[in-house]
Amino acid sequence: MPRPDAPLPTRRGWRDALMRLVVGHPPAEPRHQTSAARAPRVRARWVRVTADGVTWAPPLRATGQVAAGDLGEIVELHLEYPGNGSATYHLLLDRHGVTRLRVHEWGYRSIRSLWSPLRPQVPLVAAPWWCSRAKDARRSWPEAFGVGHAYPVALTLGVVALYLAVAGTFALLGVG
Repeated sequence: MPRPDAPLPTRRGWRDALMRLVVGHPPAEPRHQTSAARAPRVRARWVRVTADGVTWAPPLRATGQVAAGDLGEIVELHLEYPGNGSATYHLLLDRHGVTRLRVHEWGYRSIRSLWSPLRPQVPLVAAPWWCSRAKDARRSWPEAFGVGHAYPVALTLGVVALYLAVAGTFALLGVG
């Protein structure tokens, strides 16, 4: 029997309870109120780090730079992929928690030493323990990971279903 003075569960309360049950960690408030545009994504070999900041210049794509004073922290993520092994990413976050750059380690060499010129003023932190899958990383940093990265099977099934629907419609109409 519920207590008479206990408040009824709200929609947010149900969401929080479900999140704890399914995901296993308490839901965090969004790090920032407005979502930034998609963060640039580059391989480590195209990144240059100095004490003044970070610059990147991948071939055939836009170059960019971030001043060291604009950076809040660098998050190191180790993501596990079923059947494919794992990958390591480094996210450069500004002081509001918005991802400014996503750097992917290329090959088996660690790039932790790449950030040493920024170390006195910008901390390098490990991602939370519950953030080991691409969909968990997308939940925390949506501007760094796309839907296709987080849900590749669902996206592939959606594309196949759309193709079959269009092809079936054309077959019913007798076109083609």
